[in-house]
Amino acid sequence: MVARVIAHTADCPGGNCPTTYGHPRLPTGISVVQGYRVTDPVILADLNIPEGEDVVAVPDLLLVDHAREVQA
Repeated sequence: MVARVIAHTADCPGGNCPTTYGHPRLPTGISVVQGYRVTDPVILADLNIPEGEDVVAVPDLLLVDHAREVQA
């Protein structure tokens, strides 16, 4: 099975940038987001993230591109 790139940050040097993926093992309508792990304890405390979940930071334009691709 192969992950499908839905959207990625176009101007990232090195090619390993925030990206959204689809994968056949995921339910329809669910995507995976690659981003920079948020580790700031103040931000995490404000967000109240449940056990087993994580938070990543991605550029807003990545989400705009993702929405455009999944609506197509």
